[in-house]
Amino acid sequence: MSDKSGATSGSSGATLSLDAKAAISWQDWRSWPVQRVLVTNVNVFALTSDTNPSRAIQSFHIRGEPFASGSMRYAFPATDGTVRFVFKVHKDSSHSTSSMTLADVQTQAYAKVFAQEFSQRFRVAPVQFLDVWAVELPKWNIAKHATLEPFVDGDFQKYTSNNGFISQEAELAEAFCHFSWCHSAGQLMVTDLQGFGSAVFTDPQIHCVKKDFFSRGNLGKSGMDQFFVGHCCNDICRSLQLKESPIQFAWETASMVSDCSGELSTRFASHGPLTCEYCNGFVTVRDQEYIDLIEEYQAVVCPSCKAKVKESIATTRCMTCNQPFKYSMYTISVKGSSVPPVCRSCEQGEVWRYVD
Repeated sequence: MSDKSGATSGSSGATLSLDAKAAISWQDWRSWPVQRVLVTNVNVFALTSDTNPSRAIQSFHIRGEPFASGSMRYAFPATDGTVRFVFKVHKDSSHSTSSMTLADVQTQAYAKVFAQEFSQRFRVAPVQFLDVWAVELPKWNIAKHATLEPFVDGDFQKYTSNNGFISQEAELAEAFCHFSWCHSAGQLMVTDLQGFGSAVFTDPQIHCVKKDFFSRGNLGKSGMDQFFVGHCCNDICRSLQLKESPIQFAWETASMVSDCSGELSTRFASHGPLTCEYCNGFVTVRDQEYIDLIEEYQAVVCPSCKAKVKESIATTRCMTCNQPFKYSMYTISVKGSSVPPVCRSCEQGEVWRYVD
């Protein structure tokens, strides 16, 4: 039975109706209408206000009915014939614009940078954000703009919100929010964390001292303060020696800091898996193995995709140092990105400055 209470109108005036209990029959994907779309990928190399977008035209089979509904968007199942995806469309058509969709994508791209930084420091339980792309759908009768991300088969949970809510099961997510504030020198905070197995996140918001940055969920310094009002530093915060906010509870003192790395390793021994950033399959990886993957591939990659990366190596010249370097055509095709303009060495050598 369809739940019509959450119906909304797309850009064409079509009314969406959602049956939240309906399963996705992926075997029927060939019967879903084909849409030819413009996909924009955002590359973030540093904590700056600039991004490096690249665009490509792709075709997807998109089911006409959404399979899930959040507070702001509907989620539609889709596939390119090989990989399963989700198209997310704003319920409020005034938010379904090119600029607002791109802001959502940029927000998640920056969150992904912080997740890698956090995971390289807290290796016993690495976290990640899904890749996400901005999409223009000129001939879709439901919406003209959407975001696209890999489909993850799992139970979706909410851990923190952008207004101070913190779930009882959010120890890792809560520490990550705190870390992002510290790592940016108090300039911003990644929050509104939700996802799968406390390890794979999506749809974040970022609070920033510059309130015109990121998406409309940016509540600025007041949003960061709301988080700290309800935040008590946990063992993860203490193991990373995260600086406390001045408005945190007074009883949290430096005397509470202890070496709990062994206890944390045991506690997170069954930490949920991450997803391969190429095929979306689950990958159990932590500690030095995670560090090695990020160093070699700059991504979490399963063994099968590792082989495909190595089989598709090509060479180009760095626009900065003019030296030849290698890249993977498989990576380019999966990520929807362009040939990297600079080598890894020059990319790492760029000045990391906080959002100005």
